[in-house]
Amino acid sequence: ADPALLLDAGLHRADGRAPDARGWLNAGAYRHVGDPGLRHDARIVSFTWTCEEPLDWTDVETALETLLELRGSRILRLKGLVHVQGEAGPRAVHAVQHTLYPAARLAAWPDGDRRTRLVFIGRDLDEQEVATIIQSFLPLASPR
Repeated sequence: ADPALLLDAGLHRADGRAPDARGWLNAGAYRHVGDPGLRHDARIVSFTWTCEEPLDWTDVETALETLLELRGSRILRLKGLVHVQGEAGPRAVHAVQHTLYPAARLAAWPDGDRRTRLVFIGRDLDEQEVATIIQSFLPLASPR
């Protein structure tokens, strides 16, 4: 078997190529917060939270840590790209349940979309509650 099939499945590439943030995030495969949609299992949900404005990293980190502390048992996976104030490229974030892994600073955006995009997959996870918790730490953010 080709090792790249196993090793090139995440953000980073085995051969040292630039990270594939667009493919890793795949935000287009998920519903946006508030959009109705079909579910395979009524308890499992997937949705995205986006924000147009660049965000303060300390506020984002605090929001995500608080969200995971309060609702981590319901979050199967969280991944995203964050537009951080004053940084040329995004930070890639990833979490599973109560664990927020260190963010990866990317040198450049994968495309022209500079919005913060957070993708959630959860069990019995309420979209509006997630948005409310995140926005309580990001008062200047206007979600889409």
